[in-house]
Amino acid sequence: MPIITLTRSSFSHGREIAQKTAEMMGYEVIGNEVIETASKEYNVPVAKLTGALERAPSLFGMSVETRRKYIAYFQAVMARYMLKDKLVYDGPAAHVLIQGVSHILKVCIVANIDDRTKLRAEEEKISEKEALKRLLKEDKEHKEWAKTFYNVDDSDPSLYDIVLNLGQLSVDDAVKIIASMASNKKFQPMTYSIKCISNIELACKIKAALIDLDPDVNVRADGGNVFIHTRTIEKEKDKRVAAIKDIASKFNDVRDVEVQVTEDFFKQVSSTLR
Repeated sequence: MPIITLTRSSFSHGREIAQKTAEMMGYEVIGNEVIETASKEYNVPVAKLTGALERAPSLFGMSVETRRKYIAYFQAVMARYMLKDKLVYDGPAAHVLIQGVSHILKVCIVANIDDRTKLRAEEEKISEKEALKRLLKEDKEHKEWAKTFYNVDDSDPSLYDIVLNLGQLSVDDAVKIIASMASNKKFQPMTYSIKCISNIELACKIKAALIDLDPDVNVRADGGNVFIHTRTIEKEKDKRVAAIKDIASKFNDVRDVEVQVTEDFFKQVSSTLR
């Protein structure tokens, strides 16, 4: 059975839609569990992981390098969850972190800003002016996050399989549409799509293990063959390759590791000037 991921802004009835969809289809809903699991496995506070996934970079906040590390940890755990089926994921970043898997139905929920403002004001017992201010700030940060780390426009409909406008639909209407689409043959797991998510999961957990060596390391897996790209200076090349192969080869599913090294020009110049 397919996996359903919901992407939405805060106070857009996303959790309600996720729960009702799961109930209708006999699926499991997950969201915060992914962050909590990553927090335990990688010993990073939940608040820091959440911040890395939801807030835009700032001059005095968490460094980009640290954010990339926390995102890699989260992505590794999320990919493992995606090995399951009958799952509705209502949490951050699925539409950009897990791509290219045909049995993952990517849904975007859009809601009217006035409706979101009223809902937030009611739930948080604040004025509508303050509620709107908070919503606009969060929306801006989400957009900047996606642009900074994945160079995508979060509102681009091409990132999703379906965009549902709650200004035109009720929550129940949205649930019925999602359930109907999830039953479509296109979104059923196939041998190839299952292989794709298995390759992604292996690549993600290896990247998380290598991220301290190189925050920009790139990892791709294909049936147990792992291809890794890293940057370093010439004199550290052999040491870096050996370290990467040692770490990556420890994973049970790995058969072979190929490492491609590009010279880090700026680090090379810095090293020369010392």
